[in-house]
Amino acid sequence: MKKKQKTALPIVFVFALLAVGAAVFFALRAQPPRDGIRQTFYESGKIKSEYTYQNGVKEGKFREYDENDNLLVEGVIQGGRVAETRYDYYVGGRNKSVVNFVDGKRNGIAKEFYSSGTLHMERYFQDDQLDGPLKEYSPTGVIEAERTYRGDQLNGLVREYLNGQLTAEKTFVNNKMNGITKEFVANGQLKFEKNYKDDVLDGITTEFDSGGTVLYVHAYANGELVSTKEFYEDKRMMRLTRFEGGKTVSLTEYYPKGATMREKFLQNGQMVQLNEYYDTGSVMYKKYYKDSLLLKTEEYDVQGNLLNVQKF
Repeated sequence: MKKKQKTALPIVFVFALLAVGAAVFFALRAQPPRDGIRQTFYESGKIKSEYTYQNGVKEGKFREYDENDNLLVEGVIQGGRVAETRYDYYVGGRNKSVVNFVDGKRNGIAKEFYSSGTLHMERYFQDDQLDGPLKEYSPTGVIEAERTYRGDQLNGLVREYLNGQLTAEKTFVNNKMNGITKEFVANGQLKFEKNYKDDVLDGITTEFDSGGTVLYVHAYANGELVSTKEFYEDKRMMRLTRFEGGKTVSLTEYYPKGATMREKFLQNGQMVQLNEYYDTGSVMYKKYYKDSLLLKTEEYDVQGNLLNVQKF
């Protein structure tokens, strides 16, 4: 007896089944997620995130995890945007950051922490821009910096610290240093007082010794050094140096009692004239140079009378 042959499904019927299946698949995909808590998973099967849905959109609490079930982030979504307070965590559960949100933007205080739990940074936001005081701390909780922001830019006084000791005070306008900047040494004594304009030195820079006595006074114009004054301990001027284009053009030295001791004049870094004076202020010698070689010497007495001329 012959076996009955199986009848194959018509090809049209197969394509019809596939079409129905595809339609069902895409229809299910097009449906919004169910309301309530919806989870996503890592390939290992561990929970990756938990979001709350209302009317098919994220609304309410959410949480995110790493593959070892450690909570990394949690917060609240309102109107599709992060709202209220968002918490980020280190592995182990300590706070990494605490940030306040309004309509998806950072607003109000935001705090960041070291993994030890010590506060690292505290700052304020307005519509996602830094606006207000900012403080930074070391891992041991000691203040390291204080800044002020307006419209996401540094504006106002900036203080910097080392081991809790103030090391610098700077004034900023729209992210650039403007006005007086002060720098301090370890004992709190003022070391430098500088003037800035749009981030470059402009005006007087004063340098002090460990006792607060003025050592140098530097004058700058648009970032270029113009002159340097050096002083004796009794605050009388010891030396005055003038510069042009970064090169010394003259150097004047003074006796401790204030009279001029010596004057040097230079061009392109080479000496062209040297004047030496008695401590009474009258000229003693005038020496003239070319290509660093001495050409002529004039000698004078205390009354200013010419005594001798030598040519070389």
